[in-house]
Amino acid sequence: MDQIRLTRTLETAECARRNAVSVTTAHLSLPVGSVGHVVDRLGEGYLVEFGSRGPDRCDWFGVLYPSEIELATEVVAQAA
Repeated sequence: MDQIRLTRTLETAECARRNAVSVTTAHLSLPVGSVGHVVDRLGEGYLVEFGSRGPDRCDWFGVLYPSEIELATEVVAQAA
């Protein structure tokens, strides 16, 4: 899976609204710089997960758009 990093904060309300996980941590927010993984590429964006806790569990699972993330190749290039 490709690694991504958020380029903007997803506040608690937005995280709750956009999260496809049925049981989540209360008051979850994802700050700028949070690292996640691409699960699938969609026509308009990426299906991503944050906080992987095994093959079938994570903290946040949903669609993010290119303007909201940096892909792993961009993350690695900035670190160099």
